[in-house]
Amino acid sequence: MQDTVVVLLHGIRTSGAWQSRVKHIFEMETKATVIPVKYGYFDIFRFLIPSESIRGGPVAKVRRELQQVLKDHPGRKVIVFAHSFGTYVISRILSEEGDIHIDRLVLCGGVVDPKFDWLRFGKQVNGYISGGDRIINECGTLDIWPVLAQSLTFGFGASGTFGMGTGGVRDRYHPLRHSGFFEEEFIRRYWLPVLRDEETEPTTVDAKGASHPWYFWLLRAPLKLPLLLLAVIFFLLGAAFFAPEVDIKPEELAELVAAKTQNEQTRAELAQVTGELQFTHGQITTFLSLLLAKNIPEADWAKELITAKQAFDQAQVELERLRKLTADTPEIQAQLDQAQKALATGDQFDLDAAQIALRDARQTYETQIMARRHEENRVMLSLLTTEAELAEAKFERQMAAGLWLKAAGYEEGGPRVVILERAGQAALIAGDLHIAELAFRDVGDTSKRMLNGVSDDPEWQHNLVVSHSKLGDIALARGDLAGAERAYLAGLEIAKHLAETEPDNAQWQRNLSVSYNKQGDIARERDDLEGAERAYRLGLEIAQRLVDHDPEKREWQRDLAISHERLGEIFRARGDLEGADRAYRARHEIAQRLAEGAPGSTVMQRDVVVSYIKLGDIALARRDLIGAEVNYRAGLEIARRLVQRERDNSELLRSLSVSYVKMGDVARSRGDLVEAERAYHSGLEITQRLVKAEPGNSQWQRDLFMSFAKLAVVDAAHASQYLQQAISIASALEKEGKLDTTDAKILRIMNDTMRKLKGE
Repeated sequence: MQDTVVVLLHGIRTSGAWQSRVKHIFEMETKATVIPVKYGYFDIFRFLIPSESIRGGPVAKVRRELQQVLKDHPGRKVIVFAHSFGTYVISRILSEEGDIHIDRLVLCGGVVDPKFDWLRFGKQVNGYISGGDRIINECGTLDIWPVLAQSLTFGFGASGTFGMGTGGVRDRYHPLRHSGFFEEEFIRRYWLPVLRDEETEPTTVDAKGASHPWYFWLLRAPLKLPLLLLAVIFFLLGAAFFAPEVDIKPEELAELVAAKTQNEQTRAELAQVTGELQFTHGQITTFLSLLLAKNIPEADWAKELITAKQAFDQAQVELERLRKLTADTPEIQAQLDQAQKALATGDQFDLDAAQIALRDARQTYETQIMARRHEENRVMLSLLTTEAELAEAKFERQMAAGLWLKAAGYEEGGPRVVILERAGQAALIAGDLHIAELAFRDVGDTSKRMLNGVSDDPEWQHNLVVSHSKLGDIALARGDLAGAERAYLAGLEIAKHLAETEPDNAQWQRNLSVSYNKQGDIARERDDLEGAERAYRLGLEIAQRLVDHDPEKREWQRDLAISHERLGEIFRARGDLEGADRAYRARHEIAQRLAEGAPGSTVMQRDVVVSYIKLGDIALARRDLIGAEVNYRAGLEIARRLVQRERDNSELLRSLSVSYVKMGDVARSRGDLVEAERAYHSGLEITQRLVKAEPGNSQWQRDLFMSFAKLAVVDAAHASQYLQQAISIASALEKEGKLDTTDAKILRIMNDTMRKLKGE
């Protein structure tokens, strides 16, 4: 079936939502290519008016699409499934275009006139023979719409209810209404066999004989002229007022995208995504504008559009839940109506207005929260969750972190911890160590409260290990070694207890491996290389056992890669470049393999950047400038792409800054001071941005003083100015106890150099 192409045509009063369901089932069960063809929303008023200027538009649109499908897929079987007005459209095309040939045709809810000359035009359905099954007409015995189409206007017939009754068309009857053909059971039972060229299955109605409601026969009476006149009046005076929001038309999408990008692949990907997920005009306009405003690369637009649409759809689910929860609160209902209107009204689709309305609703509810505390907590949680999801959809992770943190106040126990961890992770990505600390400290406090009741519950002890580990990371980022050591030691003791209690529990073993690595980090910061190596080797041994037990587990593989990297740092600090190179290459091989298996994972891709930097460091230490540049540049290119996708991710920004500085080091080693200065400045600009966002982060401050120090070396004209800035930052870190021994030596060298420059 890989050589089969399926074309889906929708009917009136819809933009073909059923097409997505059918496409999903067909593509999941077969290898067919499924193409939903849309011609926009065709309302009942246009349907009733027998004007070529009205009906001809969809016919011309589908004709072009079908001709293009046949052109793009020569030699492949083409099967058309048409519903309602779509059956009329395909019959018109067959009668007007003798060069269009398809392999099979399935009609449902059809409005084709039974007088249509299938004996003549049916021959364009390849393999058509009188009495054959190349054309199947699915008839709904309870479907009133084809009857009304025949009765109220011209050019249509009730073939979708009573059948075609002609040779060459297989009428198959079902006790269904107009849209009853799109249930999964029906699709699998009756339509999948069509794709597989299996024998056409008769229905129970076929066996017993079709029967219809008695009033269907009365409705077949000709009521055309008076009702048609009424329909024309409605159409001319007020049809626009009844037209609902519609999916974006392909030509409208093409026009919108053309204004945003000239990349043909991006246009094609966006066309596919909008066809599958059914965006409205206002939605696609807003999301494209956001993608541009956030400087997200065009290559990622389609993927990010799917992510944003999923978050938006989830927010709408939450909004519906809110409406039910607040049904007895008119003021909030009005504010939620504003939010819903902002999310559902054509070109006025406005995420910002929806967020404002939700915030207003939340503030209104806060004034009433004392009346029904428990129920209102659920509403507040849903409001905050909806706001947070919308913030995630707009890539505003710092705002999302604050909202998640506030939402956690309305939960208890396990659900509270889940929300707190989302807050902490969003804050870490945004570089907000303050909110991250609040969130993970709360995880620890919640875990301790729960353990007061059940002291040996392993899940809560695990949550406590996570809390200590994250708080240690935050303390280390701030240069607080004592605080980091306290947190890591606390986590290590619990991790040991869990691992000893359940030695076969892989998660508890991983906790212990990570805790050993954290201990090694503290020892390394204090220049205790032997203690660091002992801890790292213990962590690596556990990580290796976990990988050997389950090689497919990416988390275990990444832990092993990090353990290799940490041992490499120890070898390098001792001057053992061969040992460091082996460790870094082991890390790099794992990182590349994981990144190839998860191309959309920011974490996995960033790991590859880090491994390239490590390999470049070894090459530079060996005076292999070519090897150093190759590795640094490879990491730089990946970091650039990642930052374009997530411009507020502090870890990615630091990786990009470090990559620029490393390229500057290579240029300086070659004697190209101009290029070195350019690279150092690029790194400095990014670091200054990080420091501005999080002034208390000692790692950003250290990167900043090192950038100034390097610029002082390559820019003689401004050496004194750069050196003074570097000394000022490093001195402040030393005063706060946040300067390690290596940096302290650099500070002394800078002070000596400054005195020489001043002639002291």
